[in-house]
Amino acid sequence: MSFKAGWFVWVTGNGLGMLIIVPLILALADSATKWRRLPAEKVIEAAGLFVALVVLSQATLGRPANASAALDSQPYMLFPLLLWAALRFGRAGGAGATLALACVTLWNAARGHVYFLQGGQSPMNYVVQVAAYLGLAALTSMIAASVLGERQAAVEALATANERMRLALEVAKAGVWDHDLATGKMTWSETMSLVHGFPASQFRGTVDHVVECIYPEDRAILQAHLDTLPAIGQTFSFGLRALWPDNSIHWIETVGQVMGDEDGRPTRVVGCSHDNTERHQMAEERRRLADILQVTPDFVMIGVLDGPPLFINRAARTALGLSPDEHLSSFYDRSEEHTSELQSRFGISYA
Repeated sequence: MSFKAGWFVWVTGNGLGMLIIVPLILALADSATKWRRLPAEKVIEAAGLFVALVVLSQATLGRPANASAALDSQPYMLFPLLLWAALRFGRAGGAGATLALACVTLWNAARGHVYFLQGGQSPMNYVVQVAAYLGLAALTSMIAASVLGERQAAVEALATANERMRLALEVAKAGVWDHDLATGKMTWSETMSLVHGFPASQFRGTVDHVVECIYPEDRAILQAHLDTLPAIGQTFSFGLRALWPDNSIHWIETVGQVMGDEDGRPTRVVGCSHDNTERHQMAEERRRLADILQVTPDFVMIGVLDGPPLFINRAARTALGLSPDEHLSSFYDRSEEHTSELQSRFGISYA
């Protein structure tokens, strides 16, 4: 063999090694843990695919080189098996299937039994035919595996984003909903169960069911918003009470937006609802406490050291000479002149 031919064979062999061996090593290094956790049915499928590929490759490529030319395209009928391996088992499966096909091909090529190679060819042409076939096989599986890998990465990213959104909604006791105006169907997220007190799977997907979940006295509020939707792109918000299956009443805050199509017609209404009961109860408790402090005969003033008072009850207003309608900031403006009086009469001092 001449130097030129030997150099060509050496370069071709290195190229095939990079196309077949290197992807397999890298894929196995990345997914070694994943392969150890494969379920039994996947292992059986992989073993059956490997056996079928080896047997069919030998049956297809093990013919004498002078076989009928009418079957020249038959070797490429093995490529669906490569696609199967790549799409089902990723880069490692595709690279492994390509290696199995390469071993069978090279074994038969060395014996002169690869029938799609015509007799009488020079050694260099012989190498070119084999390298072209194996290179095309390797690229086919690599491209399919790459497409699958990108799809899996996108699916995993979407699943991660959905999980984060679910956790955020659970912490906020909120849920998202989507109302299709054309079909009238409404879709709930799973976390809407935290808003209405029953699993989202039991939701019938209709506006009528939503109305049934609202406290009877507040249903007119919901119906008014449904009948008078704002312009496309504008948001709306309202609060009302929900009636849970256990007959408990919960306060709900809802924010939504109208979506439209290219022609400017409203098509969907999407939004988020959250349980605002705790905040509403806290506001009620503050109101009740303020009412109690107003009627107590004791001097009560609540505020910060460097700002105006936040609350002064009636007794304090009377003691300080403030009228019932006078704003609290007026006391802060006169605080310097009242400092000595507060210290002497009530023991109040400013740090």
